[in-house]
Amino acid sequence: MKIEDLDNWYRDNHTHDYLHRYNLTEDSLVVDVGSFCGKWVKQMNEMYNCNCIGLEPVGDFYSHSVAQTFRSPEKCLLYNFGLTVECDQEVEMNMDDDGSSVMPVQNSRKRCSVYLKNAKSFFLEINSHIDVLQINIENYEYYLIPYMFENNLFDKVRNVQIQFHDYYEDSHSRMCECIDKIESVGFKTRFNYPLVWYGASRD
Repeated sequence: MKIEDLDNWYRDNHTHDYLHRYNLTEDSLVVDVGSFCGKWVKQMNEMYNCNCIGLEPVGDFYSHSVAQTFRSPEKCLLYNFGLTVECDQEVEMNMDDDGSSVMPVQNSRKRCSVYLKNAKSFFLEINSHIDVLQINIENYEYYLIPYMFENNLFDKVRNVQIQFHDYYEDSHSRMCECIDKIESVGFKTRFNYPLVWYGASRD
């Protein structure tokens, strides 16, 4: 990640508020994969009174999400699991606060057991379109996004925003490959700050 890309993100997002500004209604659905303590889900529910689904595999972070005071709690579904491209399973997660990941984490000395659900099964259980899908899963996006593409799981998504992480030596090329897959199914870039945040929409 280049420092100027991060600086540009903070400067421009202060004006445009990219992660929250959408044409949503009370009937809209937003899904947050990697919701941490539920901040974005809470903000979206407050702004639009929309339906929200949040996924957070770490028990302590999930508990913080549940403890949030939502505008319409009956419209917010919070689940204590993450997504995987493999079968449903319990795995060890490397802990690093909001950087916790199923991938190796530098200087992480603590682990916790978490439950992961197959991504295809999860998305097929949603019987409506998804107005905004947010993905922030600490390097696992490089596995989830190709899997979603291969299984046509973006078909029901109208807007997507993804935090790409600078974890691998070839993270930039992996990011570009993911973006190419997303845009090949009709999405157009809304914003792109390499290895910071990327967003795309389609009609």
